[in-house]
Amino acid sequence: MQSPISNLDDSEIAITESQTTYNDPFTKKTEDPVRNSLCGHIYEKEVIMNIIQKKKKGIKCPVAGCGNRNLIKAKHWIPDDELKLRMTLTYHSTMV
Repeated sequence: MQSPISNLDDSEIAITESQTTYNDPFTKKTEDPVRNSLCGHIYEKEVIMNIIQKKKKGIKCPVAGCGNRNLIKAKHWIPDDELKLRMTLTYHSTMV
């Protein structure tokens, strides 16, 4: 007997992956996403920038269960233009 996952073809997997949402752990929104290069989690750029400016030494990743033990600093942010484009396409494809 095949497992349910082995019955999926590539198109079904792609659809599932495109429905994944990426939200800032603080605001639950993401309009200008940056990715943490240490653990890969996504943050809203302005929000994480303000938090880190208040905490001069940096902060730990706020995502529950994150294995990254290093402090997040601005140098760890990577602009995520691909995610921003994906979010825009998803938004426009769901508009009525």
